[in-house]
Amino acid sequence: MEDLCVRAEVFPCPGAGVATRLQRLLSPLPNAALHYRDRRVEVFVDEIVGNEEIDIVHVEYGWMAGTIRPAGRAAAVLCEQEVASRAFREASRDGASLLTRARGAMHAWKYRRYERRMTGLFDRVFVTTVEERVALEGCASASPIGIYPNVVDRDRFRSDAGPASPPAILFVGNFRHAPNVEGLRWFLDDPYRRIRQEVPEARLTIVGPAIPDDLARSARESGALLPGFVPDIHPYLEESSIFVCPVVTGGGMRGKILEAMAMARPVVTTARGAEGIAAGEGILVADEPGDFAAAVVRLVRDPDLCAELGRSARRLVEARYDMKVVFPEMERHYEELVRGRQ
Repeated sequence: MEDLCVRAEVFPCPGAGVATRLQRLLSPLPNAALHYRDRRVEVFVDEIVGNEEIDIVHVEYGWMAGTIRPAGRAAAVLCEQEVASRAFREASRDGASLLTRARGAMHAWKYRRYERRMTGLFDRVFVTTVEERVALEGCASASPIGIYPNVVDRDRFRSDAGPASPPAILFVGNFRHAPNVEGLRWFLDDPYRRIRQEVPEARLTIVGPAIPDDLARSARESGALLPGFVPDIHPYLEESSIFVCPVVTGGGMRGKILEAMAMARPVVTTARGAEGIAAGEGILVADEPGDFAAAVVRLVRDPDLCAELGRSARRLVEARYDMKVVFPEMERHYEELVRGRQ
């Protein structure tokens, strides 16, 4: 960040003991908002905004809204990467157990109440997809909700190499994030078994930190490679032929899909995984395990289709999701806000 900013300040996240976690459970505020609350950050931002000529306070993630409190003449922008109440509402409806549904209902109420309040603190609010905007539109807030998609650097994520042989399937995820755990479990339990039956030579690589022990064991038994956390995903995308993103829960837009598309790799994902990305351009969408497996097998058996979808994916990224395309539009919003404050 220091290469990009005049000044960058880092505040380690506060720890939490048993008493603190219990207090968070009983609080009407959502856990994430309490977890990231830090008086040091509040004081720092107040001093910067109060003493320097700041045009815009830009906040990433809604749970930071309680800590970074917009004030003074500076305009305030919130980019919400995932509307948490949406995921918890689904858990309250579709949870496998009564306890899961009750927990989902409690957190959905907390996050919805919080989202309603925090969106009103900002001059503009952005989300990454149409689905996320719909989820926020019920909030009692005058702030307009715009769409600001995830982006990718097409100059960095590019490849002139064709699909790997034997076919290499790549899964990427931070397994501290529950939707990645649920998605990988779903993939290993059914689609990947079918893929191995149809195409025994296909190999799976799972990249990402903190994979649960039972999933790691199951993946290794199936012959998958697990390099864990890697400092750069680029070489793994280069060595892959098909990128899978079998997410079944969660929200927001998957930047990892854009990275794969920029590398001209075809993507097989679910409808949830494809949210925010133009359908039919380098992506095969399947929600049923058998359909998901069939889509992967189809690409493995048809290298020409694999290559064509990869080229289509690359063209879509260049046209709509490259940072050089998206950033100027965000700067236009910034300029409008600054002029409105003058």
